[in-house]
Amino acid sequence: MEIEKLECTRTKSSSSVPLDVTIEILSRLPGKSVVRFRCVSKLWSSITTTPHFIKAFGDHSLSRPSLLLVERKEDKRVFCSLPHRQDPQRRYTPAEKYEMMLPMKNPELFHGKVCRSIRGLIYFEEEDEVVIWNPTLRQHVVLPDPDLPRPLKSFVGYDPIGDKYKVVCMTVSRMSAYREDKARILTLGKDKSWRIAEHDVSRDCLSLDDDWSVCGGICLNGILYYFRGDYDTLECFNVRSEEFKEIRKPKHVTRYETSLGTNVLTSYHGKLAWLSVTTGRRWVLTDPEKQEWSQGWFFLPDSSLATEARMGSGPCYSNRIQFGGVTDSEEIISMEGLRTRPFYAFYGDWKKKTTRWVAYEALTDCSFHCDRFPKHVESLMSLANLFV
Repeated sequence: MEIEKLECTRTKSSSSVPLDVTIEILSRLPGKSVVRFRCVSKLWSSITTTPHFIKAFGDHSLSRPSLLLVERKEDKRVFCSLPHRQDPQRRYTPAEKYEMMLPMKNPELFHGKVCRSIRGLIYFEEEDEVVIWNPTLRQHVVLPDPDLPRPLKSFVGYDPIGDKYKVVCMTVSRMSAYREDKARILTLGKDKSWRIAEHDVSRDCLSLDDDWSVCGGICLNGILYYFRGDYDTLECFNVRSEEFKEIRKPKHVTRYETSLGTNVLTSYHGKLAWLSVTTGRRWVLTDPEKQEWSQGWFFLPDSSLATEARMGSGPCYSNRIQFGGVTDSEEIISMEGLRTRPFYAFYGDWKKKTTRWVAYEALTDCSFHCDRFPKHVESLMSLANLFV
């Protein structure tokens, strides 16, 4: 229907290229190019702002993810987007860099953590509020007050069937053991205010003696997974049905592995995987209904790279190495922490047990302690006027 309406708006001066071909070409371009081409004509502006086009663009964007580094500054955040593949035309692959000025009255007091990139949208988390940012469009929105006791913990999930982003917000206050303080849900682009979660059963079994902390968070196939209580409990939230569920953690997970803060939730063959970066153990949720896990080990990038000279056959581990996350192609990233000169990221394929590297240009704005997100993609979802 949208395409038929756009066909009617075409004029005799329009290009001879069929409209459906134009739409397909535009949907495969980088976001920066699409935004710039909106100025070409009213037709192109209309094409690139329809829900159909925005979803098609998002689907194509999944094939070109990047490693996103985020550095915290006093009144802004600096973002550096690093391609997963080496630029064949350059010795050092360039990074795209952009900044976000914090939308707070007192930005120097804002310490909000960049929690995750979900299908192109990045969400910041502060104890008092949640900020969603779309770096492709350079837009942000501060979500309404969820009317929950502070501090807050929030997640963003994506429903691929309904093509909807939903934000889940919960309190992690120990003094909030009451049903009226159940989680809140907000659908971006639809809801003007938060809704009380009807199926939040996870809070009913908590007491004031429990650890109410919530951490981690990954959205796979429309299901949000996160840890509660210092990795003691794994919970999930179905973004489409809005139901919460507790998942039994794998057997033989030691207290040593759950208390070090080096646990990662990722995907393995499309299934949920729990990695212990410290011990190298891997658990995969093979049957979500029966809550059955398989156990194994995962592959880290080959440490023999340390013996290769930087000017020789390849890079070397010349400074501190840090964990960079896991890509959608299930490669584990390790990267050099010193980035004031050209640096390397190492991508280890845990199935083939091979390692490749990408050489990047120097980044003076991203320190060793910056946040790292390995699966960032672009999105054209507008955040303008969501709550007007």
